[in-house]
Amino acid sequence: MVLQLHIQPRASREGFAGVTEQGVRIRLMVPPTEGRANQSLQAFLAREFGVPKGEVSLEQGAAGRHKRVRIHAPRLLPKELPLKKP
Repeated sequence: MVLQLHIQPRASREGFAGVTEQGVRIRLMVPPTEGRANQSLQAFLAREFGVPKGEVSLEQGAAGRHKRVRIHAPRLLPKELPLKKP
């Protein structure tokens, strides 16, 4: 599964926050310094999709708010994730 994400660092709470033109919006509580936001994003997505952290890989956007992430063989689909069904 590949997700286009729009990350909001330094949020008051962590979680999915809807869909924007840039992709699924995710709030993270950590600041975007020294890769901490990317590590927090990886842990958050692994927990939400029921996979080990190693199964979540950042494909694009390591230094920006707009990211593309691949989740290998997700075991869960979060209820909060706003997916469009075909």
